[in-house]
Amino acid sequence: VARHRVASLAVFAVVVVSVVGFVVSASLYADSKRSQLAEVAQRRLAEQRLELATMEANKAKAVTAFVAEMLASADPGEQGRDVRVVEVLDRAADKLAETLKDQPGVEANIRHVLGITYINLGLPSQGRTQLERAAELRASLLGSAHEDTQESNYNLAMTLSNLGKYDEAEALIRIVLGNYIKEQGDDGAGP
Repeated sequence: VARHRVASLAVFAVVVVSVVGFVVSASLYADSKRSQLAEVAQRRLAEQRLELATMEANKAKAVTAFVAEMLASADPGEQGRDVRVVEVLDRAADKLAETLKDQPGVEANIRHVLGITYINLGLPSQGRTQLERAAELRASLLGSAHEDTQESNYNLAMTLSNLGKYDEAEALIRIVLGNYIKEQGDDGAGP
């Protein structure tokens, strides 16, 4: 019996050491996997941030180049001494789709600014054209409920109202208001 007891204790000790070794190994393996997953997630996040920063830099370059070209087009040598702002804006608006055909987001932002500029110059019809296109581009890129699309639609609705197009303005402002209410939630407390 004593002989079996020693053998039994030896087997028990081997089993306990094996189980403890397995648990420790499994724990270390799980920690290693978690570290690897966290590293992969961090790498992906860094790549996404780099891609976003690159896209934003490209947008900024495109806007800068477009504005520089627009301002350079105000050449008194070609158009005479009295180059009007409206003429510069008209030429810019005409070239916009061609110049930024591969960057619809940038085109939408510039069209929005051109629309507001036309309106501020007392040219609401030209402003309407630019805001309509900006809203279309933004809706197709960002969705109809996106904040930027809503901004273009709101400014377009105000322009339509100023042009006496009250039914169109009301329909559009109802859409903007409906999207705003949805965004704020049912209780109006915000997102």
